[in-house]
Amino acid sequence: FDSRPQAQRDEGSGGDYVWSLAQLREVHLRRYNLRRSALELFFIDQTNHFLNFDTVKIRDQIYRKIFSMKPPNVIYYQARSPAELLRQSGLTKKWVHRKISNFDYLMQLNTIAGRSYNDLSQYPVFPWILADYRSEKLDLTKEETFRPLHLPVGVVNPDRVEEVQAKYECFEDPSGVIDKFHYGTHYSNAAGVLHFLLRLEPFTTLHIQLQSGKFDVSDRQFHSIPSSWDTLLGNPNDVKELIPEFFYLPDFLNNVNGFDLGHLQSGGAVEHVELPRWAESAEDFIRKHREALESDYVSDHLHEWIDLIFGYKQRGEAAVDALNVFFYCTYEGAVDLDAITDPHERRVTESMINNFGQTPSQLFKDPHPKRLSASAASRINTQQETRAMAAKMPSVFTSLKALRASFVEVSDSSDQVIFIAIPPQQSHSFIHHGMPDTLISVSRGGLLGLHGWLPHSSNRQQSFTFNFDPTLVSKSTCQRLSRSFSPGLLLTSNLFACSQDGRLLLSAGHWDNSIRVISVVRGRPRTTTTIYHHHDLVTCLCVDSAGHYVIAGSRDTSCTIWKIAMQAGSASHLESKPAQTLFGHDAAVTSVAISVELDMALSGSMDGTVIVHTIRQGLYVRTLSSPHDRVPASLPVFSSERDQSPSSTPLSSDISASSLVMSTAESSPLSSTPKSNAGAARLRSNLTTATPVALALSSTSPATPGSSTDLSRPASVRSDRSDVHRSQSLISNMTMMSYLNTVPGKHLQQCLISHLLVAESGHIVVVRSNYHATGQVKYSVETYTVNGVCVCSTMLSKKVGAIICHQDYVLIAEGNRVRIRSLTSMAVLHELSANAPIACLHLAPDATHLLLGLRDGKLVVYSLPCA
Repeated sequence: FDSRPQAQRDEGSGGDYVWSLAQLREVHLRRYNLRRSALELFFIDQTNHFLNFDTVKIRDQIYRKIFSMKPPNVIYYQARSPAELLRQSGLTKKWVHRKISNFDYLMQLNTIAGRSYNDLSQYPVFPWILADYRSEKLDLTKEETFRPLHLPVGVVNPDRVEEVQAKYECFEDPSGVIDKFHYGTHYSNAAGVLHFLLRLEPFTTLHIQLQSGKFDVSDRQFHSIPSSWDTLLGNPNDVKELIPEFFYLPDFLNNVNGFDLGHLQSGGAVEHVELPRWAESAEDFIRKHREALESDYVSDHLHEWIDLIFGYKQRGEAAVDALNVFFYCTYEGAVDLDAITDPHERRVTESMINNFGQTPSQLFKDPHPKRLSASAASRINTQQETRAMAAKMPSVFTSLKALRASFVEVSDSSDQVIFIAIPPQQSHSFIHHGMPDTLISVSRGGLLGLHGWLPHSSNRQQSFTFNFDPTLVSKSTCQRLSRSFSPGLLLTSNLFACSQDGRLLLSAGHWDNSIRVISVVRGRPRTTTTIYHHHDLVTCLCVDSAGHYVIAGSRDTSCTIWKIAMQAGSASHLESKPAQTLFGHDAAVTSVAISVELDMALSGSMDGTVIVHTIRQGLYVRTLSSPHDRVPASLPVFSSERDQSPSSTPLSSDISASSLVMSTAESSPLSSTPKSNAGAARLRSNLTTATPVALALSSTSPATPGSSTDLSRPASVRSDRSDVHRSQSLISNMTMMSYLNTVPGKHLQQCLISHLLVAESGHIVVVRSNYHATGQVKYSVETYTVNGVCVCSTMLSKKVGAIICHQDYVLIAEGNRVRIRSLTSMAVLHELSANAPIACLHLAPDATHLLLGLRDGKLVVYSLPCA
């Protein structure tokens, strides 16, 4: 950030950054080199920026100016000190009552105390929690498995207590500038962060710069977790605590970039980090380490470690008694940089602060309260939830076995409902307060229903109110969507999406390759915008949970991301130009998903490939592919003619995803990618917990066999526009099975991605269908971590009609059953049955009701019985 006027800047220095005030969410006062001269800006899209100013006065002026412009989405706390901010947040009470996890609480404490991914000298700090890195099995029931959290890490080894005490008592500075201290190094500094993140960019480059242009000596590098713990116990100068990546990012443990890190004196090459014996892989280590962080022992003692780092044992006599005093220049107020007039002396002092690290702002002056036991917290929380239920319906996941079904007639079997949605952010004027929300339905024939919905009812026998759209009663009054859908195309939920406030309905699958934006305000639907960008049929849509972006996938193998324009806080239209155009697929895109909070755009194609891009910059991240061996398909290409530039991606596989219903998923390894920049992503990420992502509603239906077509036509031949329409109609009416049977090759197989989801935790759910020319179809579902590692893969018995995700649950419609599965293991937790195949699924806001659209025209609503 360059605060100088444009005329005074050096040539090529670039311009200022520009951010929308409407995107600003939080503004925090920050320290930089122990001076309160910085601001950290947090935005709705989970980006953040750390700005340091020449003087505290300038910082304060800008802070006041920002709030004088009244940013609409800023969460403003009437507090200037971190301790006051924490008290206002209520986080400590939530943690004590086990309403947030240990990990989330530590992240929030780090954020409030000024720790930031944007400043290596103030990087977030986490504790060493385990003491056992040599056993074959990690036993979390034994106390000796854990590190004593009431002790600073420098005296975890009891043999060092006397040495540390003697060092403090014997130290005297003749000048009187340096106070007594137990440790001459700090538990968190820039060198320590680079030590752990050596294998990830940009930390690799920063490490090399710190080491004068080369890697550090191999034996001093981070090469083994058990050895690092042993070194900490034996080396009095090593008092490093951990960083958050030890609990969520397996990438930093693997040398994914293939750096030559040299050889140890013992002769072995330094490659991947050596793991404890109880960890089978880096992912397994992260999972077990996170489990240990949330264990009963850590929950019972974590407040003691918080007292040392953020609390009353950080300073004063309590710190002396706890053997917790560090070198003087790590504490705020110990050095006044503004009082140093000599430039050389100031640079030396700043360098010293940067190298030694900085102690976090003190958040507690009294002992931190202990966390309640799980049983005690459960009793208190149950009582509070019972009182709240009187005013609010409970989530269907509160008691899956107690769910009760109700039936509503929406259409009939001749025109079944294939899309339902209750937008979660519907707003009503004061006059219309208490009026029903809108439940949007779309039928196979394109009939649009705008029904009334309330999550409660005056009738105690029913837990909801459903007001049927009266316009659907008569053909003369019914509201039918545009008849411009591609000929022969079977409409499915993949082709529709709605804004989070329920004001806009978006549709795809039109013969002119457009996206239609339909206003459904006040029950009067009208097409407000028709967007042309793709060169072939648009096959799938998805809106992010915050309601800011729409992603579209097309048969032309590309995806586009569109920003939803807002007027007076409501969705108005799509902007005229896409925010990003994403390439990379070799076949038609069949499913998409998007998470603005995680900066992830996912797309799956007809050849079984899933690609992950970033939203903000449109950068390729990784490719997920099936781990099962399969013969690559070599199918003829049917594609429309378009202008082919050198950068264009070739068109392929002109089969509409919407007309192919089978769905399956398989686990996939992380494909080889350029140098991993996961560290840079973490530098840009927000410290706060990600909010839930959108429900990516998607379902498909079996295609109807259609007319024959000339499969002998060469793939290289491009047709004119009229030929395109003819080939679209023919191909979209073909089933995948009949298509494969026309292609020579006994073992030919084609994999189709029918559904994609991104959970709020960052897990990716993929559903695949594998079509064999022999007539066999296999379906599977798999879950990946946010880093692209498959954690589970399960075969399914039937094709998937729809899939949705909520917290740690995945709901999959298989035939006429909905199986509720665990997100990370895909174990079946509960099963619901219906009288007909299920075409679509939807969770009402706050998960109070589960809605199933059946192919016989009925809508099944599951909820807990009324109190």
